[in-house]
Amino acid sequence: VKAGGKTFVKELQGGYGVGGIQNDTILHFGLGACDTVDEISVRFPNKDMKPQVWKNVQTSRFIELRENDPEVHLATLKK
Repeated sequence: VKAGGKTFVKELQGGYGVGGIQNDTILHFGLGACDTVDEISVRFPNKDMKPQVWKNVQTSRFIELRENDPEVHLATLKK
């Protein structure tokens, strides 16, 4: 994530261990007063590992990014 002249990096891992325990799939970035993210770059675990990039994404919301989909989707959070 690039925003406000800074770069933020986080890694998301799937499941692990016996029984396939699932890690949380939400990544939170505290961006302070930034109202737009300049760029989000994601490397999905596929064959070529090329990053997929989204630009000018509005902040202060939960979004869902999908592999091979150029759109930014508003996320529906489940309780």
